[in-house]
Amino acid sequence: MRIYNEVLVKSEASKTVNIVVPTPDMSSEIYKKARFRLSIASQVARESASFYLTTVESSGSEFNYSRSVNSGLEELEADYYLNINDDFLVYDDALLNSILMAESYRIGVLGALSFYPTGKIQHAGIGYMRSLSLAYLKYMALQNRAPFFMLKQYERHLKEGNLDFIVFYNSHIYKLPKKGLVTGAYHFISRDTIKSTGGYDENFRMGSEDIDFCLEAIKKGFKVAMTTVVKGIHYETYHGLNYSKLFGKDTERYFLSKWNKRLIESLLDRNGELYLD
Repeated sequence: MRIYNEVLVKSEASKTVNIVVPTPDMSSEIYKKARFRLSIASQVARESASFYLTTVESSGSEFNYSRSVNSGLEELEADYYLNINDDFLVYDDALLNSILMAESYRIGVLGALSFYPTGKIQHAGIGYMRSLSLAYLKYMALQNRAPFFMLKQYERHLKEGNLDFIVFYNSHIYKLPKKGLVTGAYHFISRDTIKSTGGYDENFRMGSEDIDFCLEAIKKGFKVAMTTVVKGIHYETYHGLNYSKLFGKDTERYFLSKWNKRLIESLLDRNGELYLD
């Protein structure tokens, strides 16, 4: 693991933002594009804060996404932290609006609307459903587009006793879900939230660490929210790695050992409406 620090914008404003970008390769074109977009967005927001970029380069057998993020968070203390994927290209006003919304609503974790390069919504929040439901079966059938595979998945959940559990999914619908969480492609986080949660759980090597972090934040009394004014283009899986296949089963098993349905539902109810606007 190698960590690189640089100043994007030094401002007279009292606020500071530490932007943490985990990446397997700083020489990749997508990282360079993401850094360029962050530089522009920092200039737009220069009257609101100083912006620092902490890039954590790690790959291969040692790679652990949560550990990379935590290492970047620890590198520089700030008023706000942005954990952002290296393939997420922010809009010019994303950082400015993140600060404005976080300050106005006292947000713990703020997410962003992400779009495909075509302009179609990719992630509009993380919704949820109970796995023992007709909605879940329909979702599995539509998602997998293979009825026999869906039945095998259902059988696996049945054997493992996970049917009466909450299943999370990425919403592609504007301002939905009403209640839910935010994807880790863009987590704008307050300093108090980081201090209270201790950062991301490193038992999640890659996958579900964003859901887990949001739940931990709510559990500690912080608001998790989405807004329609923080946006970006997300080139998901740009590096050609499918972490669901690599770590999916272990991740799911650990998540189920840590959280139960009643606690999750109570936390989501406590958090209330996901969208601020």
